[in-house]
Amino acid sequence: MSINIFYTKYGLTTLAFSFNITVSVEVIQLIQMRGDKLISINPTSGKPLYEQIVDSFKSNFAKGYLKPGDEIPSVRKLAMELSVTPNTVAKAYQELERDKIIVTIRGKGTYISQDAGVGVNSESLESVKKVLSDKIVELTCMGMEKEEIFDLLESIYMDIKEGE
Repeated sequence: MSINIFYTKYGLTTLAFSFNITVSVEVIQLIQMRGDKLISINPTSGKPLYEQIVDSFKSNFAKGYLKPGDEIPSVRKLAMELSVTPNTVAKAYQELERDKIIVTIRGKGTYISQDAGVGVNSESLESVKKVLSDKIVELTCMGMEKEEIFDLLESIYMDIKEGE
C-alpha cells in the first residue's frame, strides 16, 4: 500500500511525503485474548509454530497478563484464530501442561494453572541453565565483562516485568 501526503499552499499542490507500507497478514498474525494480551506467531520464522505459541503464553504469564485461573482459548478456537492446524496448538498446550503452566479440565476448558510460577521444574531449570551458559560464553567471547552481563540480564528482566 502506498500513502502519499500532499502539501497545498497558494493553490499549488506538491507531494511532500510518500510512504510505501507493506502489510502481510501471513508474516505476523495476532489474536486478541483479553485487553492488550496477545498471542503472536510468525509463520516465516525458522522457529516451529508450536514453540512460538508456548513462548507467547510464557511471556504473557511472566509479564502478568495471564494469571492463575485465567481461561485460555480451546485448541480448536486458537488454531482457527491463528490459522494453524489444531495439532500445532495441541502440541503447544501439551508442552505448557508438562511445564505446569496450564491445566485442562475435561468438559470445562483450559486454564492457567494455579501452580504456574510457584515451583521450579528441575528439568526445565537444567534446560534454561544450558541455554544461559551457552549465551554467557558467547557474550564473554564478544568481550563483555561479568558486570556488563549482569547489567544486561537485569535490563532484560526489567523489560519483561515492566509489561505488568
